[in-house]
Amino acid sequence: MSDYAVPPNVSLDDLRAQLAAVQAQREALARLDGIVQQREEAFEASLRAEYEAVRDADHAVKVAEDRLRILALARFAQTGEKSPLGRDVVVNVLEHYQYDPSEALAWAETHAPLVITKPTLNSKHFEKVIATEQTLPAFVTIARDPMVKLAKHFDHAASVAPIAPIAPIAPIAPIVQEEAA
Repeated sequence: MSDYAVPPNVSLDDLRAQLAAVQAQREALARLDGIVQQREEAFEASLRAEYEAVRDADHAVKVAEDRLRILALARFAQTGEKSPLGRDVVVNVLEHYQYDPSEALAWAETHAPLVITKPTLNSKHFEKVIATEQTLPAFVTIARDPMVKLAKHFDHAASVAPIAPIAPIAPIAPIVQEEAA
């Protein structure tokens, strides 16, 4: 409740007057909510084209980044060069072991029984043991997956021809609320 001081005697007229005051405040609030909602809808509508432009630009960036990654992977395949543009475009080669779990379990029973957690092989511990071996068992191969990482902000971008800038956005006209007579 509020800090409102309650009079000693409350009449029906006091209640009716307060009821009318509450009703007036609710109506004022509803009018203001309506104005705000109308302005929000108009604002959203005024930005619809910009939202679509942002969506299209985001798609264009993703397509351009994918193409850059493809080109970087092709260059890496041709030359082995991992950083053709410094930190802007970097090829990381992730290595992981590939093996048949049943063959690994059989091998581990004689070479590294501690990596067996009955009834299965603990692959994490198995791979740590394999990493220490001078020669890999015949059933284990190393898979190398090159992945391209693009910098968030390019250092070499200044040496690249810029693309045409996006046209400026026209200012938004103010919304004028008509007073009801």
